Amino acid sequence: MTPNEVLFKEIGIKKLLRFRSFHNSVLPLVRGFYISRCLEALDIGGCLDLLRVNNKLNLESFLKNPKNKDYDATAWRSVCDYLYSVGLFSKTDDSYALTAAGKRVCLPRHGLFHFVQAYGPIFYGLPDILMGKKRYGTDIVREDRYVSKATAEVSEWVPLPAIRRIIRKYRFENILDLGCGRGELLLSIAPSVKSAVLRGVDMAKDSISDGIEAIQKAGLSKRITLKVADVSRPEALADWLRDADVITIMFVLHEFAKNGDDGVVDYLRQLKSHANKETHFLIAETPRHDPKQIRKRPTAIAEHHLFHQLSNQGILGADQLRSIIKRAGLTIREDLHIRTFSQHYVLAK
Repeated sequence: MTPNEVLFKEIGIKKLLRFRSFHNSVLPLVRGFYISRCLEALDIGGCLDLLRVNNKLNLESFLKNPKNKDYDATAWRSVCDYLYSVGLFSKTDDSYALTAAGKRVCLPRHGLFHFVQAYGPIFYGLPDILMGKKRYGTDIVREDRYVSKATAEVSEWVPLPAIRRIIRKYRFENILDLGCGRGELLLSIAPSVKSAVLRGVDMAKDSISDGIEAIQKAGLSKRITLKVADVSRPEALADWLRDADVITIMFVLHEFAKNGDDGVVDYLRQLKSHANKETHFLIAETPRHDPKQIRKRPTAIAEHHLFHQLSNQGILGADQLRSIIKRAGLTIREDLHIRTFSQHYVLAK
C-alpha cells in the first residue's frame, strides 16, 4: 500500500476531507495575522521602503549594510521566504521583489500594519485582560509611536485633505494642533498656508521626536514648532491657545470620553476659557457604529471599535459629538459627516 492509502485507511476519507475543509476555512484567518506581523517587522527594519523605491531587495547586500550589522540573517531569510511562499514576494537567487499582490498590500502607506504593532500588547495580553488578571493602562499599554505612525498614514487618505480644505476656506493662519502626533497635519498645511504659525502638542515623546526630525528634514523648523506637553491640561498651554485662530483636535476627544460625556464637555470648556473669543475649534472623530451596522459592511471600523474599547477609549456618535460641542458653549459653523468613510468633522466657535 502507498503511504496515502495507509493514511486513508487508518484515519478514514471522511475525517480527512473534514479536516481539509476545516483547514481551508481557518488558515486564511490565521495567515492574516502572520503576514501582518512579518510585513510590519520588515517595515520597521527598513526593508519595505527599499522595496517601495526599487521593487527589489538583495538580502545579502541589505544585511551587509553596517547599519544592519546586528540583524539576524536567518530570521530575515525565513520571513522573506515565507512571504515568497504565500505569494507576496517573488524570488530570484537571493533577491526578492513585490509581486502584483504584494504591491497592492505594501506600496500604499495605509497604516493598518502599524495599528497591529501599536495595539499588539493588548492582544497578546488579551486572555489576562479578559480574566481580570491585568488591566489596560497599568499592566498593559499600547505603543504610542506606532499609533502616531498609523494615524498619520491613514489620515493622508481622507482626514487631512478634508481638514486642509476647511482651514483654507476660513483662511486660518495661526494653527494649534492638540494631539499632533508627528506633526503630519502641520507639515501638510505648510506649503499652502505660507504665512501660518504652526504649533503642535502631544504627550508622546517618541512621536514628537520623530516629528521634529521630519520638520528639520523638510527645512520647516522656523515655521513649525512641536513640544511635549499634557494636552489634558489646557492651563499649561494658555499662551498657545490664546494665539490660535483655530485649534485642531483630530481623533483626540474620544480619549476623554471613557467616563461619559461630561469629561469631554468640561475639557472643551477649559480650552474655550483659555482661547480668545475668535478662536475656532476644528474637531475630527470616527463616529460610533452599532455592531449590526458594522456586520452589514464589516470594514476596518470593526477593528477600530475593538482596539479602542479594549484600550479604555470612548467612541463618540455623530449626534453625541454635536450635543457635547453645544453643551460646551460652542456654536457649530460647519458639520461634515462623511458616512462612507466613517469620518466626522465639526468646526465650532
